[in-house]
Amino acid sequence: MSTESDDKAFFEELKREFLSEASFLLEQCDESCLKLEDEGLRQEALDEIFRIFHSVKGGAAAVGFEDLSKFAHSVENCLGILRKSPDLISSDVTTILFQSNDALKARIETLKQNPDSSWEISELSEDVRRTTEGLESQLHGGAPAVLGPRVGKTSRNTDEQRQSQKNTVRVDTKYIDNVLDLIGELVVIKSQLLHSNIFVQESSRLKLDGLLSLFDKTVRDLQDRALRMRMTPLKSVFMKAQRQVRELSQKLQKPASIVITGEATEIDRDLIEQLSDPLVHLIRNAMDHGIENQEERQKSGKPEQATIKLSAQQARGRIVIEIVDDGRGISRDKILASAEKKGLLPANLDPASMTDGDVFGLLFKPGFSTAETVSDLSGRGVGLDVVKSNLEKIKGNIEIESTVGKGTTFRFSIPLTAAIFDGMVVTVGRSHFILPLDKIDEIGQLRKMKVYTAGGRQVVDFRGEMIDVVCMQEAFGLLGRTEPAPSDSDVVVVLHFLDYRYAVRLQSIVGQAQVVVKPLGEQFQEIPDLSGAAVLGNGKIALIVDSDGVARRMGVSNSGFGSLAKDSETRVANL
Repeated sequence: MSTESDDKAFFEELKREFLSEASFLLEQCDESCLKLEDEGLRQEALDEIFRIFHSVKGGAAAVGFEDLSKFAHSVENCLGILRKSPDLISSDVTTILFQSNDALKARIETLKQNPDSSWEISELSEDVRRTTEGLESQLHGGAPAVLGPRVGKTSRNTDEQRQSQKNTVRVDTKYIDNVLDLIGELVVIKSQLLHSNIFVQESSRLKLDGLLSLFDKTVRDLQDRALRMRMTPLKSVFMKAQRQVRELSQKLQKPASIVITGEATEIDRDLIEQLSDPLVHLIRNAMDHGIENQEERQKSGKPEQATIKLSAQQARGRIVIEIVDDGRGISRDKILASAEKKGLLPANLDPASMTDGDVFGLLFKPGFSTAETVSDLSGRGVGLDVVKSNLEKIKGNIEIESTVGKGTTFRFSIPLTAAIFDGMVVTVGRSHFILPLDKIDEIGQLRKMKVYTAGGRQVVDFRGEMIDVVCMQEAFGLLGRTEPAPSDSDVVVVLHFLDYRYAVRLQSIVGQAQVVVKPLGEQFQEIPDLSGAAVLGNGKIALIVDSDGVARRMGVSNSGFGSLAKDSETRVANL
């Protein structure tokens, strides 16, 4: 016999199930809304959107979310008219549907955090009511109503709501079954190892080797399957880009379409949200700066409607994403003129000797902008440097290709997963750390390098270039009586940061390792410039270093030490 507490627990579980299912349905709704402006897909899209809002309405009512049910019902009424007469679809109506879907998604994420919270939705509800009345009037032969949805009322998820979404992932049951099968195989192999006497019988060495080989293969397969469960298609991020092009096309009065390929390409779900902001910025940049207005395109003999191509593909363990526009292109001369004006060009450098890659790389300098006017979209000096910085946080890189009058390509690549990390295990004092392998340029011994002091800083002569030296023990507070002191036997690892290099000195190199990244515990949260932890093959814990963070915190810079006269510097070592 169930108790009152059992009934309450059951009802709370029903609420959680509804909120999870509604989140999934409303994400699908975005894709259907984008199809509304395609006449060939309009009826099918309307039917799908109607089904989604109808399901949300009924489910919300069943678990007591009356405000959610009431609003979904009002949108359902609007959709009922559109299903009868799909020709009534307009840009304003589509925008109302997008905003309604956004509002429901945001409300559901809020309910996950606080089921008793209130919801202020009166303005959007009024927009939906006016839209429905206008469509009803048109359906019966009346004049089209001026709908004009309020700009800027689209609900957006907060960081907290995004975190809630990030912690949930839908996994195809076949992947779970595969993992369970592999775990079953591991149990069998473990049993064979434990219940045999092969460890003491020399004649059983071959059998042991065979079992260990099988065990290793099964563990690797299990790792691959588990990682696959973390993967999610880029489709959701690409849909946001598609919607963004639609909205900016209307706002800027620049007709544009977007062609998407590779949206089924899968990426680690932990990277998907971090990829969203750079992609949004690059699309906005293309629409605001890259695409010309209609008059300019007409004079250039281009189609009135601009085209943006967004593509993704997997290559060499990374995801490569391209954003290509057929706009005005980027002027090399304009970049150089702006860079010179801002003092961003190195002294005594002939601009003519710079490659296109070098010139376009200036666009990633902090504060750089070629925009002649500041808009609410871009041109405020907070631009591509932020894009590059965000991509570098997830081990990504970016490059630009452009031809004046023809268009621009932004190409960036990121790793498939954030769960596996390729690094170099090192010792700093008595502790183990892991440096990112893709940041390492060279490894050497301090005694074989020329080390100087300049401006109160220690620098090393690396192939004729003076670069800063950072003592890792100092950087992580590991100088003390119980720690080995820095010495001439230290190892120097040369790393790259932004457009220049710096070196770190440490005690020894253990070797390369591919590790599974673990989140840091609370006791390590206060230590700067750590991006995670890992358990090494010998069972020891190693901390993963954010090498770019170390460079920033320790004040590493491209300070031009190489131009100093070496005979005027104080020699520290020449071993």
